[in-house]
Amino acid sequence: MATPRAHEEEPVELVAKGTLHKKRGGLGRHTYGVRSSPYVRRYFELTSDGVLSYWDESERRKGGDPRNSLNLLASRAVLSVVSTTSGGGAPAERVLAIAHEQGGARWKLAADSDEARDAWRRALEPYCRASAPRPSADVRAVVPDLPPDLTATRRKALTRSSVAMGDRGSTIVALTTFSFVISVISAIVCSGGAFSVSVLALVHGYALVVLTRRGALDPRPCTSVVKVAEDDSLPPLPEGIDTASEKKGRPVAGTTIARSDFDITGGGPPATWSRAPGSTFRVRQVGYKHHGKKAVSEEAFYECVSVDLFDTSSRVPCLADKVELPAPERVSPDSDIPSLFIVVAHIPSETGPMSVGPDADGHGYQMCIAFQLTERTVGDLSSMKQGGSCEREASLKLLKRWCSVAPEEPFAERKEFGRFKVLAQVRNIDDVSIPSFAKRYNGKPALIRKTGMLYRCGPSGSYLNMDINVHAFGYMARSGLQSIFRDFQDFILSVGFTVESRSDEELPECILGCFDLNHVDYNAAVPWE
Repeated sequence: MATPRAHEEEPVELVAKGTLHKKRGGLGRHTYGVRSSPYVRRYFELTSDGVLSYWDESERRKGGDPRNSLNLLASRAVLSVVSTTSGGGAPAERVLAIAHEQGGARWKLAADSDEARDAWRRALEPYCRASAPRPSADVRAVVPDLPPDLTATRRKALTRSSVAMGDRGSTIVALTTFSFVISVISAIVCSGGAFSVSVLALVHGYALVVLTRRGALDPRPCTSVVKVAEDDSLPPLPEGIDTASEKKGRPVAGTTIARSDFDITGGGPPATWSRAPGSTFRVRQVGYKHHGKKAVSEEAFYECVSVDLFDTSSRVPCLADKVELPAPERVSPDSDIPSLFIVVAHIPSETGPMSVGPDADGHGYQMCIAFQLTERTVGDLSSMKQGGSCEREASLKLLKRWCSVAPEEPFAERKEFGRFKVLAQVRNIDDVSIPSFAKRYNGKPALIRKTGMLYRCGPSGSYLNMDINVHAFGYMARSGLQSIFRDFQDFILSVGFTVESRSDEELPECILGCFDLNHVDYNAAVPWE
């Protein structure tokens, strides 16, 4: 009888090879107009351990080392096919985009033909998470089993990734420990004393914590299950721009993320948004200064009509003026309260520097949310205009004052402007990987003071546009957001906005507008042209 053999790691095999056009990184990606194209021809190889590498073609022929490599599994890569920015110098209209957590920008790869691009897509899919597709009316959310051949390939690659990450973690711990010992000896020799040793211990301990948070010391493979559409074909790209508006270069609101019906039990289909009820959030009640009690909000003043997500190289101020907004179904009976209220959030793609100013900028994602007045709100405003009253009268009077005063308030004062409040809560927080300390802040409001701007936009200032610049948030806030941003596509996220009430005459508070995001993947954001 043969003796059982120890598990032997299978040899790494070549899965795919060939040439692709890769978009340059750093400043090189902006060289079109100076050079012929920001895309450079490279030789690529994909191996069975999930590592994608590329060389200069001449260096590969000489047998040199690759210019760069990407471990698709360890970096939790997300594969999608995106349309290229008009005039961006790409050799194809649709390119492969690989988002990852290895650091740096997405890899954008263009092939010489659609057939070659699709062949590379099929080769990369077993090692990447799929970007959540935009659902259609006949698509239901499921979690399908991988085909047998892909399942086996992924299992083998995950095993190798796990071993590799475990080795990397051990190496980092060993190097950090060695560095600490040498530093302690140096401090003692140089008569640094106990204080110096304590500072060194603190610094090295912090380094280990940071590495742990970033997954460098986690021996487990970083994978997750993402809801995908029943159809296994490549998801269609969002339309985003219709024929009439394409000539004007104005994207149409509501075409980058589809709408679905609100589902209180578990969120709508993936890659959609839903209208959430105002009762989703708890707000201040009369006597809040004395007892600090909150209760569910009355119906929101506005209802959401569109949510869009754009990938931008820098902030686009007053984006609402550059988008074809939906026409409101109802006209506000009060000239101070707009029929449409737009919120634009500028979300950075990386943490950025420690210290930033109110005008901080950079690559990121802009989410544009459009709200229109509800039928009830129009009725309440009409009643108040005629001298009547309503249940939400106190908070409506506050909203009227805020809408009339806040846009004109000097930046240095911002007494009224600083009342604008954002509430966000992950509804499925127990099902996603969020640090335990961060869960305490789930649903906690955040005031927007120096990091926002309020514009009157549209014909004769007919609507308000609230810009929230997350680039300008404090370092700890940005760092915390980035730590959970990588799992954004796993969230069912409820977001609400309100104007903070501070005295009993302004209470109870009422939600201005709110909505749900259902497993929306920021990697599927439409490039802003």
